[in-house]
This record gives sequence, structure tokens and C-alpha cells, in this order.
Amino acid sequence: MIFSEKKDVQSTNRINYLNNYIGHKSTKARLVFEGIASGAVASIITVIYRILIDKADYLRNIAINMVRADWRLGFFWILFLALGGFAIALLIKYEPMSSGSGIPQIKGMILGLIDENWIKVIITKFLGGIVAILGGLSLGREGPSIQLGSSAATGFGKLFKRNSGEERFVLTCGASAGLATAFNAPLAGLIFSLEEMHKTFSPIVLISALSSCVVADFISKQVFGMSPVLNFTGIEMLPLQYYTYIIPLGIIMGFIGLLFNKTIVNTQSFLNNKYFNKIAVPVIVMVIVGTVGLFFPQALGGGHNLIMSLSKMTSIKFLVILLLVKFAFTMISYGSGAPGGIFLPLLAIGALVGSIYGNALALILNIPETYVSNFIILAMAGAFTAIVKAPVTGIILIVEMTASFKVLLPVLLVCLIAFITAELLGFEPIYDTLLHRLLKRKGIKIPQGSKKDILEFAVNAGSLMENRYLKDISLPDDSLVINITRGNRDITPNGKFKFHVGDIVAILCDKNSISDIRENIMKMTM
Repeated sequence: MIFSEKKDVQSTNRINYLNNYIGHKSTKARLVFEGIASGAVASIITVIYRILIDKADYLRNIAINMVRADWRLGFFWILFLALGGFAIALLIKYEPMSSGSGIPQIKGMILGLIDENWIKVIITKFLGGIVAILGGLSLGREGPSIQLGSSAATGFGKLFKRNSGEERFVLTCGASAGLATAFNAPLAGLIFSLEEMHKTFSPIVLISALSSCVVADFISKQVFGMSPVLNFTGIEMLPLQYYTYIIPLGIIMGFIGLLFNKTIVNTQSFLNNKYFNKIAVPVIVMVIVGTVGLFFPQALGGGHNLIMSLSKMTSIKFLVILLLVKFAFTMISYGSGAPGGIFLPLLAIGALVGSIYGNALALILNIPETYVSNFIILAMAGAFTAIVKAPVTGIILIVEMTASFKVLLPVLLVCLIAFITAELLGFEPIYDTLLHRLLKRKGIKIPQGSKKDILEFAVNAGSLMENRYLKDISLPDDSLVINITRGNRDITPNGKFKFHVGDIVAILCDKNSISDIRENIMKMTM
């Protein structure tokens, strides 16, 4: 991990702040109700955003059809693109936290490393995201939806004067609700908050974020209906004799993850170097994407329509060209800093790879073409797993988005292979990398690559450490208690220190032994 265990520790610390209250039913109930309330607020904001994004997609398609029918209108289209890029640049300058997908920003806030003006973020993210989609940038709605949801929930927490620990908790609920609303995927929203945002399991986060996601999904379905986001029709269960072809696909998606992550970081570095004017970059990118997109309209926008049309495309040559164009559009779109996510574009790229792979199998090995859609779905799951390195979220997200349990077993297999391949290739999850770059630009230093690391745990009611003295606790070798946090106080421990429920214990340990030490400490604190 790019921040080693320290990032997991800080994230766990924020959640364990709330564990001081575990055992008090009234407080746990209050946190659940706060999750419900923040989920409702986040969902309403995200529903409005999703409606406007869909309208922007529709209007852009009309404009492109008009230009393609009469090329004399091209001048006005390019002028609009330039003005749109200029507007995006001004919005980013006004509120830099609205740039990009927003997920790295949320991760930084959960870690307590950065803060945001939630009102400014909501306004600029709304306007910038809509303009970006109108211009055809290859960006998705899910990242902004997650940030909008978290910002709305943060505002809820501040208005009702929640403490800092509960604010981060409410923020998590809002982010989960944002993803649940964006994709009609409540379980994916829940698991994403645990697996990716916090990278730890906390029962209090689980039940509260679940409450938030349920409410968000209910509100979303009132507006958008019960149909899944990716409504593949006629999906057949993949026969077992074809499962051997899933293994090469998983390996391919692992390499696609490496290519995607390295390219997006390098593109971001190139477009944000000191030789490029920060106002000019979004303008140039918008004009390039919007103009070239006249010849490849399928590659514009997030990619929902592209994914749904792939089952009708059988020309491998055209699919390869479309893959290259979509990949390039996504890289420079995100590299420009425009508000927008990479969830949907990376799924579209995965879907294109799956379509090419499935059609090649049909052409070379005479596999029935009806199973091409299966490989499209499998490649999407593999792409998400390899790029984000959140396999459980990827599995649940794809199953929820397609509303088909027929693909569950092969999705499990392809995600496993893609994840193993990505781990062997040794690259970092994309959102960790982007967070690291964000903190570096802000001058915030994160310890990494050291031989020692710090783990933090909360002392829970009924645990072996409750009401015991430090001198009586048998700690694992290569570990040392260096700090105790009790409420708002930091205490330097000695042998006569007595542990209380809710104490946050910071332990310095050898990085090579961190897994064993963490397991042993958890047995004493839980």
C-alpha cells in the first residue's frame, strides 16, 4: 500500500473514536439515525446531479448529430467547447477540491489530513461536472456523486454540530449513499466505504452506512425506477467448459490495470507541469475531445451508452480503434483536472476489452456469440478490480449493476485472477496514488517505506486490556506502546498506566511482523 499500514491506522482511528460509545444503545441508535438522515440528504443532492448529467448527455448527442448533419455548425460547437473549458478552469481555480473524481479528497478527509468547504465543493462540482459532460469529456458521474454525497453529509454534520469523529462518520455515510444513488447499487456503496475508503471493518460503520445506502437506494428508485443501470437482456449462464477462457481474460485485465494507472498518472503529470497554463489545459482538452469525438461519438461521455451498444458490435478492428480512442479520451479528460470520475470510463474500457476478447473467441474458437455479453461483463469486473484493487466492491458492483446472479461465479473467478495479477505486477491502487499526489501538491507529508510502522487500536468493553495495567499486558515481540489517546488527551504511557474502554492505543512495531502483531493485539483489545 502506498501509505503502508499508517493509512489504515489513521482511518481506523477515526472510526474507533466512535467506538467509545459501543455498548450504549442510545448512542448507537443515534448514529444509525444520523446515517439515515445523512443518506437521505446525500441521495437527494446526487439524484438531482444524476438527472442533470443525463440531460447533459442527451443535449450533447443532439448537438453532435446537428454538427455531423451540417458541418458549417462546427465553428459554434468548437466555440462552445472552448468556453466550456474556460468555465471549468475558473471553477477549479475557485475551488481546487472539486477537481477530478473527488474520491481521493474524501479519503484524505477521512484520514483527517485535509478539509473542504462543503458549500463551494457542491456548487463547483455540480456546475463543472455538467459542463464537462456537455462537452463530451470521458468522465463518469460516480466520483462526483460520491463527493457530492459526502459534502452534503458533511454540511449536515456541521449544521447539527456533530463532533469531528462523528463528522467523518457522517461523511462516510454520505459517500456510500452517493455511490448507491449513482449506480442503483446499495451494497456496492456499503462495501466501497469499508474496503476502499477505510480499508478496515467496523461494525458501527457497517450498520450505519448500510442504513444510509438503503435510504439512498429507496430515494433513487423512486426517481429512476427499478431497472438496473446496465440492463443486459438475455444473459445466459456461461457453460463450465468455457471457464478456462476466463483465466487469460483475468490476466489481461491485470495488465490493463497497470497500463491504466500508469498512463493516467503520467498524463496528469504532463498536463500539470509548469510549462502549461492551468487555464489553457481544460480549454485545449475540451476542444480536442469534443472535436475528435465528432468522428467517434461513442467514445464521448462516461460510457454507459457505449457499454450497452457493444453487444451489437462485432467488428474487432472497429472495437480496437474505439478502445484506443476511449482510452486516450479518458486519460486526457481526467488529466485536465475537470470534475468527473473514472468509474464508468474504466468500466467502458473493460467492456471494450471484453467485447474484443469475446468476439475473438467466437471467431477463432467458434464460441457462440451469445456469450460475448458474458465476457463484456467479466472484463468490466476485472478492470475495476485491477485498477482500484477493491475486488469485493468490484464483484458486488457488477452483479448489482447488471442485476444478474448468473454471472456471479465467473465474476468471482475473473476478479480473483485480475487481483492476483495486479498484485504480482506491483502497482498501487489508483485512488491511493491519486491521494498521494494530492497530498504532495498540498505539502502534506505521509511516512512511507520505513522499517517501522504504527498500528492503533481501540480498547473495547470486555476485552483483555480493559481495566488492566500496561505492565501486566504481554505485548508481542518487536512492538512498543508509544501513545494513548483518551478523549481529547494524549497520554505518554508507563507501566502503571491503566487501560479504560475507549482508549486509542498507538503501537510502534516492525513492518515485517505487522500482520502477526495486529492479529495478536486485536485479540486483546476486541
